[in-house]
Amino acid sequence: MRNLIVMSTTIDWNVGDDVIRDGVMRLLNIEADNVMHLDRGIVRLESGHESHVWRVKPNSLILDELMPCAEAFVLAGTPEWLNFMDDVWDRAVAHKVPIYAIGVGMVQEVAGPNLLRIAHDQGLLRCFTARDYGALGMARSVGVEDARWFVDPAFHASYPTREKTNVVVNYRLGGNTGSVRSACDEFWKKVVDKVDPDVVSVHEVSEFGRARILFPGRDIFFSSDAKTFMGFYASCREYYGGRIHGATQVAASGGRACLFHGCPDESHPDDQRVDCVRRATEHLNGGVRTIHYGDVDAVKLPNHGIDREILAMDFEAHRSYLTERWP
Repeated sequence: MRNLIVMSTTIDWNVGDDVIRDGVMRLLNIEADNVMHLDRGIVRLESGHESHVWRVKPNSLILDELMPCAEAFVLAGTPEWLNFMDDVWDRAVAHKVPIYAIGVGMVQEVAGPNLLRIAHDQGLLRCFTARDYGALGMARSVGVEDARWFVDPAFHASYPTREKTNVVVNYRLGGNTGSVRSACDEFWKKVVDKVDPDVVSVHEVSEFGRARILFPGRDIFFSSDAKTFMGFYASCREYYGGRIHGATQVAASGGRACLFHGCPDESHPDDQRVDCVRRATEHLNGGVRTIHYGDVDAVKLPNHGIDREILAMDFEAHRSYLTERWP
């Protein structure tokens, strides 16, 4: 009997992907030891370009050995699921493995519509749930009429219970040029001066050293372990920052968040990412306020946190939709 779940994700590389995956696993109600992860890694070449490599965890099975054993192939949200996944989809389709796209977000339209159409036409795409309306519209455009929108699975991750004591500014390195980066850094210094946080967090190790220079004397938080990050954000009552899955973690665990978007040189193209948060916030009646990058005077938290009852209803509706379509 085939009982292996293959899940595309990244692991301990981008905490946003980790919390999305955690939320998807809660929605599916599956055990971690029943899951084989396809971990997307990035290799930087001497030319300066990036090569994307899929690595199978926890061991080194190759896709041709893995897919015939699989009960299902799960797309746990992104990362960049529209690109670099042709080989994975081809093998899932070749071995007639049911495909479940759960909590999908979208930035670029490259391979996605064609991959979806093939899987849908062969009856292998068992469900498609989106966390933004761009992904939802794309799925419906290729005939997936029962595609549904739900809030980001990251809202349903298994956050620990913590006393909410911390105020955090989540610094994000911005800009692709020196002048823009300097302007972004000046903005963050103003935010820190205005908010006077207990701690400054960063999501990438490359941001840690710069944060120490920009904010001398401040506690800087970083971890490569997603569970540690989730515990930290569960202790935050207020969040001010530029990471969607920083704001989401604080709001989902009972705090309030102010999310900045729209980097001055568009180095972080986040229109649909922010749409994901805005729609979730509207649906959940609070939790996150979105503010355009650079407007320090507009820094303000939402009046209240998310409606826990509505969040619970979304969870049950999403789980029911998936359960009806599971093998």
